Amino acid sequence: MWVEGQIVVDNVESWPEFCARVNRGLSKFLSNGRSGERVAIFSSGGPVGVAVQRALHLSALDTLRVAWMARNCSYSEFLFSGKRFTLSTFNSFPHLDDESFHTYR
Repeated sequence: MWVEGQIVVDNVESWPEFCARVNRGLSKFLSNGRSGERVAIFSSGGPVGVAVQRALHLSALDTLRVAWMARNCSYSEFLFSGKRFTLSTFNSFPHLDDESFHTYR
């Protein structure tokens, strides 16, 4: 309901405001990237979902579904060059060899 604008709470940003904030951060990061550079950004599932939305042009509802699928301590990889921003790997966790670590939220 938050994503669809059906719930408005004082002092809580709306879904479009949240996505705009995440995208501003991504744009700032991408505009300063250098060729061949590898960078790690640590975040939670919401911003990861918005990054996937940007790469795959997902709807708001599909973006939320993606965000809920992110596992704790997983990683996703994106490739970027100029205006190109693409998803290479999503929700990968080969570094978590103990299945008890395969958790959500």
